[in-house]
Amino acid sequence: MQYTTITAEDFTRLAGLAEWRYVLDTLRADFGAGSFRAAAALASLITSAAEDADHHPDVDIRYPDRVRVTLTTHATGGVTSADVDLAREISTIAAQAGAVGNVPADSVEALPVVPIGVVRCDRTEPIDGGWDGVTSVISLDASRFGSDAVAGLDGFSHLDVVFLFHRVGEADIHLGARHPRDCSDWPLVGIFAQRARGRPNRIGVTTCALLGVDGLDIRVRGLDAIDRTPVLDVKPHVRQFGPRSEVHQPPWMNEIMADYW
Repeated sequence: MQYTTITAEDFTRLAGLAEWRYVLDTLRADFGAGSFRAAAALASLITSAAEDADHHPDVDIRYPDRVRVTLTTHATGGVTSADVDLAREISTIAAQAGAVGNVPADSVEALPVVPIGVVRCDRTEPIDGGWDGVTSVISLDASRFGSDAVAGLDGFSHLDVVFLFHRVGEADIHLGARHPRDCSDWPLVGIFAQRARGRPNRIGVTTCALLGVDGLDIRVRGLDAIDRTPVLDVKPHVRQFGPRSEVHQPPWMNEIMADYW
């Protein structure tokens, strides 16, 4: 089957998708059905339409009456015309069922973020340990950048790298509290009080050692990102942007980090 790729910029020009947002290479919408029973019925209608289209979204029923639908084309790893067509059909089904898209008029729009490059390294699994011995290369996108983009970068000893936990699925994202590493020996704390991968926007930030720059390849040590991780930004680590007072953290975090690097 032939697919037409839809970028975040393309999406902003499309009609009939008022309930939908472009989020991390997916289309996502929430529908309020009025009751939990009605939400289950709406989810059934959506899955039937998906079966007929032979295009299968993630459909999630959430108390008290919400249905969240996430669309992506698995064959391409992004949004295509097939997702747009099904999104429009789902919006029609929801409207006919009396469901309302839960997107407030003043809500923050999803912002398109395009990776600047990708991580290349030998580690392919996100193991929580031994990262300081891992050497990686951040390969910048040559279709967007020239060597002038990294001019002067080799004058710094360390980088702050912003990247995407691309292997974290929708079902693995936490919005509330959890035990770090799912271990009950450590306290139940909110997702914003820990460094878990299953974050709402799946973003990781790490300071690592800069080993060298070769064209658009940036060689680093101690970047805790697996092979093929999308990189969102690279900044030189500047001492004056670090903490300007003493750093405190709870004892359980020290336990977690004991063997991390």
